[in-house]
Amino acid sequence: MTRLISFFAALTMLFSFSAQAQDLKPVKDKGSKKYGYQAKNKTWVIAPTFDSAKKFDDGYAEVELNGYRGIIDVNGAFVIAPEYDDITKFDKNGYCELKRKVNGVKLQGVADVTGRIIIPVEARSVSVDRSGNYIYAKYDVEVPGFKPDQEWGVYDNNGNEIFAPQFSYSPSLREGIGIAKSARNGLYGIIGGDGSVLVPFKYLQLSRSSYSYKGLGTDLSHVTWSEDLLNRQVMPQPGAVIPYDPQDDPIRALAWRRGPIGIRLHCNQVKRVELHSRLIGMQATCKTLSLDWGFGRFVRLEPCVVPAPTSEAMYFGSGKRFYTLKAFLYERDGSLVKEVCSRGWIEANFRDGAIYNADGKERWLILADPNAVEAPAFTMDVFDYQPISHDDVFSGMGIPVSEYSRLSSLYNFTDLCKDIYEAENVGVCTYLPIVPDMVHARAAHQAAHALIFHQMYRMGDVVNCKIDRKGGEMLLDLSKDLVLHYKDKLDDPSYTMSGGSELIFWGPHNARTIRLSLEAIPKSGNGTIDDVRHTGYSYVYVLSMYEEDGTWLRTLAEAPFVDFVQDGVVVFDKLGIALITRPLHMGPIKIVGEPLPHTLSALESALAVPPTHGPGAKPGSQPGHDAKPGTPPSKNPGTTNHRGPAAHSNAKP
Repeated sequence: MTRLISFFAALTMLFSFSAQAQDLKPVKDKGSKKYGYQAKNKTWVIAPTFDSAKKFDDGYAEVELNGYRGIIDVNGAFVIAPEYDDITKFDKNGYCELKRKVNGVKLQGVADVTGRIIIPVEARSVSVDRSGNYIYAKYDVEVPGFKPDQEWGVYDNNGNEIFAPQFSYSPSLREGIGIAKSARNGLYGIIGGDGSVLVPFKYLQLSRSSYSYKGLGTDLSHVTWSEDLLNRQVMPQPGAVIPYDPQDDPIRALAWRRGPIGIRLHCNQVKRVELHSRLIGMQATCKTLSLDWGFGRFVRLEPCVVPAPTSEAMYFGSGKRFYTLKAFLYERDGSLVKEVCSRGWIEANFRDGAIYNADGKERWLILADPNAVEAPAFTMDVFDYQPISHDDVFSGMGIPVSEYSRLSSLYNFTDLCKDIYEAENVGVCTYLPIVPDMVHARAAHQAAHALIFHQMYRMGDVVNCKIDRKGGEMLLDLSKDLVLHYKDKLDDPSYTMSGGSELIFWGPHNARTIRLSLEAIPKSGNGTIDDVRHTGYSYVYVLSMYEEDGTWLRTLAEAPFVDFVQDGVVVFDKLGIALITRPLHMGPIKIVGEPLPHTLSALESALAVPPTHGPGAKPGSQPGHDAKPGTPPSKNPGTTNHRGPAAHSNAKP
């Protein structure tokens, strides 16, 4: 209490000194070459003893003596001793920041108008809360397993520690509550000024509005709290899963998506296998793995620490730890069902996948193609069979030593963890509002009159495409797959995720479907005009994927208009995506005519034109790829058939 009274007394003196200090000016004495302060009548009030001096500000002035800076009052007495390389002026709450360089390292601290050192000059950086109730300071912190990191802590106005250094940036407490980012996992939470964690550090983003807090979970769920944090509402994101957990372990983080490690493996990708040597390569006899796959369940191989070394364990030298690859079965939403294999390792890689040794009892063949055809039993040739040593984690899991060295920085580690959380669900978040505007939704439903909006497109019906423009001609080349580049936008809270390119997974039985719909946008927007039903809106086209049971899963892409319709192929040129609406010959298709006008009537008219080849073509019409009569269809591997996936290239049913 005595300190508090002294502090407020000093503030009172500050204001009384302020008027007196206005008459004092820093002046250099011609004889001594030193600085002091004179009144308006040019008499010395403070003797010239300083190497430099600044004007008084609210009753205090910064002076320099013997190369160091301090602060004096109007009587010339030092409030802050001249021991610092730099000092800021006192703020409205009576605090100043002290700066000093020690062995080439810049350090900072905080003092008040009484001259009391609240935060010793040992921090890398300091920040005083505008309320004056909290001080934030950043220190070098020793983190086990990582290089020293710089993290922020929270202190009261007496310098007592509220939170030890653990945050990535300086929090900002407002009325005793603030959003903070953990330096240990890179996620956000909410803290209290009493040292409590009010919301755990489990969120990709948190924001505060006038009456609520809003957060984005690692599974992309939207969470809303009332202003007092007593009421919590969770809105799950359809299709999202609980992501792979790095568990604060750099080895687990680096192993994610190394070959088959850390990815979701479905029943069509994982088979029990017996290998037979052949003159060239091997032959694999594959059978269904005896697991309860349920609906949408998946297996994931994850590196886990084991307590004692075994012949199957992978050694990690620097940490003196041993790892094994366990197999876990998860529900479609990522919740754990059970552990299905307590120890294992990758035995070999081959061109189309890998061989996993499960408990030393059986081998699993893991296909790299997520859309491999589901079959209860088959044989296939295993080319380029390459045995793998699992003596250590780097060779056994394919982790470059250089990447592990990079993760000695905690910042790099938490950045990788964030990438993992995002990439596990990238593309799942929708560009459409979770609760659509019903007036706009009804108008969009009314405008979607053409048959293409009522069809379900299966694997092979929605593919990547490329228009090759040469010599005045345009040839459309169709891929056999659908690969999308995602940059997901979430408006509430504001957040953007970039997840790179992804081969679209059509479900464990290739039974997922894609549908085309319209979304209403403002008239001024860059979209397609409804001149057919006259709903009064413009629209964008939205490609959405549905689970095999018909539930909405994710938005794949959106486009403002259709660019071309040719021979039953609907082309979104900028997206590089084509819809195949009727059986189609393989090979490049010649595009005739200009891009479609941005109206629904133009789309309906183009869809009504008979194809130039294939079923329904007019007699005497030329095939789109200009083939001569009798020429068989092209076998260009970059094209697609009319419906459904092809069997695995090496499979022998």
